[in-house]
Amino acid sequence: MNTHLKAVKMTLKNREPTQLESLSIRGNNIRYFILPDSLPLDTLLVDIEPKVKSKKREA
Repeated sequence: MNTHLKAVKMTLKNREPTQLESLSIRGNNIRYFILPDSLPLDTLLVDIEPKVKSKKREA
């Protein structure tokens, strides 16, 4: 689950926070996401129906 972020404030250990325009993070480096309580998840999250696999054509 790779993640692409925009307008990021990144803080490294023992360093000052740095503003970044964009940042990409590889999925295995992500432990969890902290989302604000004010985020309207009901309107932002979309149910995705499972894709229907097509049958293979017989020759």
